[in-house]
Amino acid sequence: MRAGASSGSVQGFNSSSWLLDGWMQNSPTELLFWVPPAYRTGLWRPNSTVVIGRHATRLDLTQFVHGRDWARCHI
Repeated sequence: MRAGASSGSVQGFNSSSWLLDGWMQNSPTELLFWVPPAYRTGLWRPNSTVVIGRHATRLDLTQFVHGRDWARCHI
């Protein structure tokens, strides 16, 4: 799975994904990524138009890599 260049979202991360114990997932065996506690409330989901609350967290997944490509990740 790779980040979509045009949409900026990870394949699999969609409006049906859920957050459990800090992990965004599509199923109990499909963990997508971990969200630190400070960013869990107000996390934008794909197709969100607005997040109501004091703080909103919007993920930039345009350069996100995982799976076999994780080694391409660098600072």
